[in-house]
Amino acid sequence: MFSNQHFSRSVSIMSAREGRRGARTLGLMLTALSLTGTAFALPTLPPPGEGGPVIDPVDPSTQPPAAPSGISFGTRTATTVALSFRDSSPYETGYQLQRRGGGSTSWVTRRSFGALSSGATASFTDSGLTPDTSYCYRVRAYNEYGQRFSPERCVFSRDGRGYRVWRAQLEVRVADRSDANTDDAVFARLNGGAVPSGNLTYMDYGRDDFERGSTFTYDLNLDSIDDIGDITQITLSKEGDDALCVQGFSLLVNGMEVFDRDFGSASSCHWLDTDGGHSPTLTVTHAELRAHPAWAGYNHTAAQFLLAFGIPNEELVSRVEALVGDSLHGEDLYWGNLYGPAVEITRGCPASEAECTTAHVDLDLAYSTWLPDPEVDVDFDLDFVCADGALSIVTSNLEVDADSDWYYEVLGLGLLEILDYKVRRGVEAAWEEISQTLDVGAQCRVNVTPEGGLSIQAVPSSGGPRVRPGLGVFGGAVNSPVVRP
Repeated sequence: MFSNQHFSRSVSIMSAREGRRGARTLGLMLTALSLTGTAFALPTLPPPGEGGPVIDPVDPSTQPPAAPSGISFGTRTATTVALSFRDSSPYETGYQLQRRGGGSTSWVTRRSFGALSSGATASFTDSGLTPDTSYCYRVRAYNEYGQRFSPERCVFSRDGRGYRVWRAQLEVRVADRSDANTDDAVFARLNGGAVPSGNLTYMDYGRDDFERGSTFTYDLNLDSIDDIGDITQITLSKEGDDALCVQGFSLLVNGMEVFDRDFGSASSCHWLDTDGGHSPTLTVTHAELRAHPAWAGYNHTAAQFLLAFGIPNEELVSRVEALVGDSLHGEDLYWGNLYGPAVEITRGCPASEAECTTAHVDLDLAYSTWLPDPEVDVDFDLDFVCADGALSIVTSNLEVDADSDWYYEVLGLGLLEILDYKVRRGVEAAWEEISQTLDVGAQCRVNVTPEGGLSIQAVPSSGGPRVRPGLGVFGGAVNSPVVRP
C-alpha cells in the first residue's frame, strides 16, 4: 500500500481494461507524488494482460522512415565527386540525394532513388562542379507518413592543378611583450570539417616552444593532404588558459611561402586566449587563403627545383622531431632535460662504406612520474630500401636506455608504435608524393650521406641514370631561404 500522508483520498492502479487512460493517470499520479517529496514504496505491478497497464507499441510502418546512414565520399576530381549512402529502413518509398553549395544556399535534388533493400548501398557521382569549391550533401528518406534527413556532409572539389605536397611547414612568430609566451599545447590544422578533413599536428619540438620574441618553423603532418588544393584552411589553436600572443605566421608548402599574416608591432599581436573576449583559435578561411597573392603565385616548378638539393640532415631531423613530438602529446613521455639536441640523426654505416642505406636516430626523452622523472634515451635505425620505384622504410635495432624500474612502463606507452608507424609512415608518405610529382622510374638508389642527410638517385623506366643526383625525400631544408613567388 502507498503511504499517502499528503492525500485525502486513495489512488488505485488502473487495470488493463482502461488502456491508455489508465497509463496516463498513473503517470500523473507518480508526478504528483514526486512533487510532494514524500518517501513511498511502489507496489509490484502485474504484467500486461493480468491487470497491469498496457502501452501500445509504435508501428514503424506507420511512421516516417528512419534517416539513412551518413554519406560517404569517394573519388574527387575538379568537377565530380562520388558519393554513397546506406539504407536504414524497410519502410521508405524512396530517397532523394540533395546538394547545396557552389554559391547557392538552397537544396537541390541531384538524384532520386526508389526503395532500397534492407541495408543496401546506393551510389552516385555528382558532376558539373566548380573546381576548388565546397558542396554539402544530404539524403532525404520519405514515405506517405513523412520524411527524415541524413546528417549533412560537405566536401571540396579538387582545384584541378594536381600539385603534390611533400612538405608543409608553419612559421610562428611570438610577440616580444609581457606574457606573450605559453607553456600550453599548441596545434595546427590544414583543413576543417569538410572533406578532405582530419589534418592535425601538435607542434612540440625538443626546445622551449612559443617563447616570447621567438620565431620557429614547424613541420606539419600531411594526413589527408595529397595535393595543394587539399589545404582548405589554416587553424592555429591552443589548449589551456596560458595565453599566447602571435605577432604573425606563415604557411610554407614544398619550401615556398603560400600565405602570410602579420599583425604589425608586438603591441598589436593577436591573443589566443579564453579571457578578455579572445578566442583560443585563429582561423584562416578557404576564401582568405585563396585570395592571398602568395597562394595564387605558388610556383610548382621552383618547388621541384628544391628537390635537387636532396634532404639535408637538418631537415630530416626536423621531420622526425615533428612526428615524434606530435605523437608524444597526451603521453607520459616528453622531451627530456636536454644536454644536447633532442633528435640526432647520423650515418649508420662505417665511414669505409661508400654507400649506406641506414640512418641512426637518437632521441632524448623523459618519463613523467610522481618521483624525479627518469631520463629515457631512445636509439633506433631507419633502413631505407628503394626498389621498383618505391621507397620502403623499416625501423630496426630499437634500444631504450632507462632506469630498469621504468623500462617496461615506457614501452607500455606505445613507444614502439610511435617509432614504427609515425616516423616510418611519415617518411614513406612524403616520398610517395615526390615520386608521383617527379615520375620516378622503376629503379632508384638510396644513400645516407656522411652528414646524415639522404640522397636518392632515380633511374627512369627507359634506362640509364637520371641527371638529378640528389632527389630528396623531402623538399628544401629547414635553414634554407624561403623561395617566394
